[in-house]
Amino acid sequence: MGRFSDILLVTDFDATLTGRDRRIPQANVDAVERFMAEDGLFTIATGRSRPMFDHSSRDIRVNAPHILSNGSAVYDYATRSWIFWEDLPEDADAVMADLVARFPDVFGEVQTKDEHYGFNGDPAHDDWMQRIGVLIRRLPLAEIPRPWLKLRFLIQQNERKPGPAPIVREMPEELVRRIDAMKTHVESAYGDRYRVERPSALSIEVMRAGTHKGLTARRLALALGRKTLVCVGDALNDLSMLQEADVAFVTGDAEPAMYGYGFRVAAPCGEGAVASVIDALGAARP
Repeated sequence: MGRFSDILLVTDFDATLTGRDRRIPQANVDAVERFMAEDGLFTIATGRSRPMFDHSSRDIRVNAPHILSNGSAVYDYATRSWIFWEDLPEDADAVMADLVARFPDVFGEVQTKDEHYGFNGDPAHDDWMQRIGVLIRRLPLAEIPRPWLKLRFLIQQNERKPGPAPIVREMPEELVRRIDAMKTHVESAYGDRYRVERPSALSIEVMRAGTHKGLTARRLALALGRKTLVCVGDALNDLSMLQEADVAFVTGDAEPAMYGYGFRVAAPCGEGAVASVIDALGAARP
């Protein structure tokens, strides 16, 4: 048995496993291979849907199923099969209709297991999604097939250009306030049945209450027979995962609010944050 035979290591993707340029440092790739060679199980937790993450899933090897849609689902890209998922309540169509009517300037979409359905059309967003292999479909709410995993809303600033766009935290205050108002409305009107995540300054995601990365990561660890859950993240939508972990790390350039919880600090994301976590785990198990 290898040194890491009891560990499931789960990392956020953007600005954690990747640098801010959205590329995975080679140090992370090499360290993950060493970790798996010592019987560690490694995977990624992301807010992206199954089709959105399809291309990126090939960028680094994992040996455990992926956590998708901010914890709403677990999917195995190796076998192209769903492990489990949490769908939205039956009244999600009424919630979507309410938000589309109240915030007509904000792009919205319903994400099912394998498709995206868009509202308040945004051609720039549609074009960008098509470039990464995701077709935004248009259907009346009543005709969108169930199960629904997540509702997503965002303000698209500019037309996206080919190639990876850098991750930027600072956004115009007026646009941020608009998304703040949407988040506040969902929490006040539907907070007993729905949970709101804020993956970026200009977007929110609406999921079933009680669904988040942390519970799903623990559920996956138990299903895989791993007693130690190690998690790495950089942003507030990773907080549930880090709080659930037995050992938790934030990147050295995480959102400032993430440093107030007592998590261990890894290297900055562009310098191999995940590699530094694996090195720390190895040093504790010589």
